Formats: sequence, C-alpha cells, structure tokens
Amino acid sequence: MIPRILSILLLALPASAIVADPLAGTKPLDEKQELHKKMVDGIHTYLDRETAASVAKRKDFWKPDFSTPEAYLKSIEPNRERLR
Repeated sequence: MIPRILSILLLALPASAIVADPLAGTKPLDEKQELHKKMVDGIHTYLDRETAASVAKRKDFWKPDFSTPEAYLKSIEPNRERLR
C-alpha cells in the first residue's frame, strides 16, 4: 500500500521538481536544433576530413613497384598480408 501511495505522489510532482542541479562546470542542455541532426553533421564533417587526409597517409603504406609484374606483386605483399 505504501509503495503505491509513494509512486502516486512521485507521479504527481512536476518534472521541474525532479530535475537535479547541473554538475559543477556544466550547464543545462538547451539546444534548439535537433540533436540527432547535429550529431550526424558532426560525423559527416569528421569522416570528410579523415577521408581527405587518407590520401596523403596512403603514400606511407602503398609503395608499388611497377617495373615488372613480379616486382609489383612483391611490393604489395606486405599490404595484402596486413589487410588479410
């Protein structure tokens, strides 16, 4: 009986009475923009930046030797093994 009365009282409280104070050094989240859209935009920004940077980084890993077919296969073998 008492748990039932307690649950009814808790449901009757306004939501503002249940909200705790923000942690020290933080502020309440009051974004007007839809947060899922903001998150997806941030992910796209990150992936676009990393994709562009991967072109320069690729030179560190891929050094194919095009002098002969055998030299080419030998030069890419470490990458094949790493990716395998």
